Amino acid sequence: MHQIESSHYRWLGSQRGVNIAGKTEDGKSYEIVIRESYVQWLLFHACELHFDYDPTAPTREDILLHGILEATKRGLSRFLRNAAYRIRSGWCQGYEECCRDLARSNGLRVQLERALLTYDILVSSSLFRLSNFVNILQESDPRVRRRFTQYLKFLGLNSLRNYDSCEALELLAKDQADLLQPFQKCHTDPFKALSEPKAPSKTLHGSEIQMISLVRAVLELAGGMVDCRQHALDQEYAISDNFNLYKILVGVSGTNGFGNFDPKEMYNALLKSKVFIDDADIGTLDTVGWSMQMMEYLPIGFPEGYLVRDHERRA
Repeated sequence: MHQIESSHYRWLGSQRGVNIAGKTEDGKSYEIVIRESYVQWLLFHACELHFDYDPTAPTREDILLHGILEATKRGLSRFLRNAAYRIRSGWCQGYEECCRDLARSNGLRVQLERALLTYDILVSSSLFRLSNFVNILQESDPRVRRRFTQYLKFLGLNSLRNYDSCEALELLAKDQADLLQPFQKCHTDPFKALSEPKAPSKTLHGSEIQMISLVRAVLELAGGMVDCRQHALDQEYAISDNFNLYKILVGVSGTNGFGNFDPKEMYNALLKSKVFIDDADIGTLDTVGWSMQMMEYLPIGFPEGYLVRDHERRA
């Protein structure tokens, strides 16, 4: 990405090979994504390009007000929030790759992936184009968010044997806002991790990339946006490790294996939950079906008969 003076905005917007990402923080210039072959052409037409522009850098005002350390964090956070918004809104061609390159070079790969995930959970990635210059984003589909939180609660209850225990009752009492709170905190502060330090760590970035991939899988299962870049599950994690990460996310520490529950007891427990709010929710509540679906889609268990069929196929 490069910076260019605002006087060239309209003219540049009509040029092929030049894509305008948006205004810089000071509002005096524009960020653009250009093909390398266009650089000399733009310079020939007296465009003032700032090749040293860094969208992650702190602003002068922030440095004066908050000091260099806080200003640096604010600059990086602003870049991550802007990147998530612009990538998901299809802001301009080539912008995503530029952002990912910048994130990697600044050690922000995990933070960018987390920003994109929380954006998809809390804000819609559906884009309505009113014209070539106006984009409107809406909040994410409430049905997807509700099913997403229902799945999270179902995963947490699967780890508990007694649905009348304090831990179970505390989980059942959580409403949608409570279950979305970890994602809301990360959305507000892109440097806040979803996983905790005690989470099983088997990769270079600890458990965070694994957690992001696991949450993405639940979101997609609930009907949310598909992002193949976040299908990055590490096979070094055992089924129990993955299930533990889900338990950490919803705040439980049960030892029961996923899928080992009484369907009637699970059904009655979930009916007490605040995330099952209407007849439509209750009508689609199929605990056995959910369990089988999750074991096929999430790396937390095997459907009944899976190992037998696999053995027969290999024989």
